Amino acid sequence: MARKVAVYITSEVTLDPSLRFMSGGLGEVAGGISRSAYALDLPVVGVSLLYKEGYGEQVLGKNGMEIAYVRRKYEHALKRTGVQCEIRIDGDRVMADIWYLPPGKFGSMPFYFLDTDIDANNYLGRINTQQLYGGSSMTGRTMDRMICQSVVLGVGAVAAMQAVGIEPFVYHLNESHAVFTPLYLLYLELLKGVELEHALEIVREQIVFTNHTPVGAGNPRYDLESVLVHSGFGGVISEGLLQRLGGSTWFDSTLACLRLARDANAVSKRHLEICLERWGELSECARWRAVTNGVTPEFWQSRDLAAADRVGALAAAKAKHKNDMLFYIEGRTSKRFSPDVLTVGWFRRFTAYKRPKLLFRNMDWLKRYLDNNHLQIVMGGMPHPDEQEMVDEWNSLYKLSRDFENFALLYGYNPAMSKIVKSGCDLWLASPRSPFEACSTSVISAPMCGCNVMSTPDGFAWEIERAGRPIFLYGTSVPSGMFEQDAFDAQELRRVMDEEVIPEFYSHKSSWYDRALRMKRIAENLYSSKRMTEDYWKLYNKVL
Repeated sequence: MARKVAVYITSEVTLDPSLRFMSGGLGEVAGGISRSAYALDLPVVGVSLLYKEGYGEQVLGKNGMEIAYVRRKYEHALKRTGVQCEIRIDGDRVMADIWYLPPGKFGSMPFYFLDTDIDANNYLGRINTQQLYGGSSMTGRTMDRMICQSVVLGVGAVAAMQAVGIEPFVYHLNESHAVFTPLYLLYLELLKGVELEHALEIVREQIVFTNHTPVGAGNPRYDLESVLVHSGFGGVISEGLLQRLGGSTWFDSTLACLRLARDANAVSKRHLEICLERWGELSECARWRAVTNGVTPEFWQSRDLAAADRVGALAAAKAKHKNDMLFYIEGRTSKRFSPDVLTVGWFRRFTAYKRPKLLFRNMDWLKRYLDNNHLQIVMGGMPHPDEQEMVDEWNSLYKLSRDFENFALLYGYNPAMSKIVKSGCDLWLASPRSPFEACSTSVISAPMCGCNVMSTPDGFAWEIERAGRPIFLYGTSVPSGMFEQDAFDAQELRRVMDEEVIPEFYSHKSSWYDRALRMKRIAENLYSSKRMTEDYWKLYNKVL
């Protein structure tokens, strides 16, 4: 008897640095599920798009940070199935080659990738899988391109499973970019003549949905008419039905996912509160619950950090990796950091609510620590090229880094670089503006690498506050005016650094590593991708 198969649909996934199919934490969560589903021998397969140019490469030019789109080939990792599936966009046929990541490659479950950038398609068909999230204004990114790419992902996931002979019992939508999967399933049921309310019941029983953020970019809204035209569902799915599912003015993809799913989850307990405030009272929506994100220790930890179960062993392993990181920083920047100085890392997607410049808000205070060589800072992250404000912020920090030998801003952000920095840093700083950090996978993976963590009480860190405060918390979890909230959080960051972090690091090293070890154990035991994947498997089978 064939095993039941769950199909995990995601716009991005972090599997290996050579596969440029990711932009941030969403991809890391998908990679964690992929590795853990394989380790647990669960019948789950993944579906995504094969991006020839990925999210773009962060490079330095004459005027600062620039983005280069580099075409890549993936034959070293993926196999051609020799099978294609067909997707209709604007009534035209778009063909997708189906590529395959075999189970066990990079420790992952089977993964299928759709490629429309092939000779069988015209230009408009080919561009759908060239860049992650439709690229940027440099590549002609528009709302129409984003809709069409989502159609390829959502409709293509169903068509690809049919083409390779897999019969899913549930589809898991990793964020609302996959909204066209349930819409297509509904379209197929209505096309067969199934009565609408019964068709909705049939579709909902097949859909589990994860929301990853309250931020607008993760909850796209589209023009209603454009959705009908590009999807080809018009005439079967009416404009009135689309409004019922996604809203009357704009088509809200997250709202539609909620109304087409039987279960929906937030990615932390704090995030669940935000989701319930925003969507909990709306009609016809799925049942909400929290499945806090997890990451894969084996992906992030070196063997010595994984084995460090005593304070002395952790201190020794961190000393080795700190030296490796300092050597790496010197090679990238020619700056020589000291192994004896508290080194703070800030590495994540470079976006406004994560506030990369919060540490620099009290510059006179920070300058004293830098001038006295009591602090070293290493930062990295890539803003979306269309977020000019954040590109300017990155460039202003890069300019500032040239004034201080103990501040390095690294370009070329990628998971391999992040692992080096997490393994070597003493303190991992997170500075999200509450309540916008749904979880923060970096605040989970950093303590697995022996880092102490300093964070505002948001996302994952909000849960840890209830576990004996093994991390340094600062700032507020209560939203207010942006200027007032940022000013308060910056002042609290300064206070906690002065009163807790600096004294403990320089005067109480045993307490420092004891704290790091406690947080390492909590992250490994409670926030691994294994626990997360087991939770999702229960959700797929309606036992959570």
